[in-house]
Amino acid sequence: FYIHYIASTLKILHEEGYIYRDLKALRASCAQPVYFSPFVKASNVLLVEGRPVLIDFGMCKNISKTGRTYSVCGTYHAMAPEVRALSGLDHDTRAATTSGYGYPVDFWGLGILLVELLTGKPPFGYRNGDIGDLFELSRGSPSTIHWAAGFEPSRDLRDLVESLLQPDPSKRLADWNATLNHPYFAGITDDMLPPEWDSDLGTEL
Repeated sequence: FYIHYIASTLKILHEEGYIYRDLKALRASCAQPVYFSPFVKASNVLLVEGRPVLIDFGMCKNISKTGRTYSVCGTYHAMAPEVRALSGLDHDTRAATTSGYGYPVDFWGLGILLVELLTGKPPFGYRNGDIGDLFELSRGSPSTIHWAAGFEPSRDLRDLVESLLQPDPSKRLADWNATLNHPYFAGITDDMLPPEWDSDLGTEL
């Protein structure tokens, strides 16, 4: 439900010509702690009446006129390969485009967020710990996705994640209707609400 709802929010942004560019666990805000990941702090992921809310639009940009942009921004472990290629940080950019980037970067971010919320860590590690896997992405290899020990992804989940985390943006799943109607989201709609939360916070924050 949470990822589906966030995807629906990004769909609206894209329809208005904006890209978000920094999707990760600490950019999804909710008024209660999300219980499924011990690595996501309450101050980073909260719930507002059971629904996730995106915060911090500082890196959001309107690209409706050109469909592309060339500025380097975002958090390294969640940065799409085509953005990292522009940063000059990659050792090998043979499979990465250097002609800017567009809306597909947010689909990459959605894949990162999905794995991070389900397993407690991003699928390619962090910059300092697993930088080799991050560089491997620019060589066009999606096989380095890390699933947490003991976590067995379903076939539909694996297909969705690998489609979103396709290093080549031209081959990436980058259509919101196809994403929102993926078999992994079967039975999920945006008018669904999670169970009520027990809270001592009250109504004023």
